[in-house]
Amino acid sequence: MPYRDADHTTRMAEHRIERAYRERFTRAQHAQDETDKLLAHTLDKRSRRLTQPMGTTRAHAGGTSGT
Repeated sequence: MPYRDADHTTRMAEHRIERAYRERFTRAQHAQDETDKLLAHTLDKRSRRLTQPMGTTRAHAGGTSGT
């Protein structure tokens, strides 16, 4: 696999290709883990809001409270 370094083009050594793919897959896995974590957090917050008993007071944006 060729790669460029400024104006010089050379072939990438097998161990560098392996490392590049491993790093790529690691980054992709970390991104997926973070996405899963954020989704779980969002769903948990939404679930809590939907299961809150009617008539309880919640603080709203602007510092007011409502029912």
